[in-house]
Amino acid sequence: MVEARALLSAAARLLGDEAPDVSVVTRLVRAHRHELVGEELDTGLLVVGCPRRDRDDGLGLVARSALHHATCPVLVVPR
Repeated sequence: MVEARALLSAAARLLGDEAPDVSVVTRLVRAHRHELVGEELDTGLLVVGCPRRDRDDGLGLVARSALHHATCPVLVVPR
C-alpha cells in the first residue's frame, strides 16, 4: 500500500509539473472493480492502467469494466 501511495503521488506531481492549470485530485481505493466503476463517480476523468498484454484488444479486466460501466470518461494508459 505504501508503494501504491508513493506511485500515485509521483504521478500527480508529474502531471502538476506538466499541466499546472489542471486540478489533480488522487484517491487510492481498495475495491472490486465493479464496485468502483459502477458507482456515481464525482470526477471528470477516470484513469486506469492496462498491464495485461495477453488479450487481442490489449485490455485487462479492470480497463474493460471501466470502459463499459464508468459514468465518466475513461483514459486507459499502458504501464
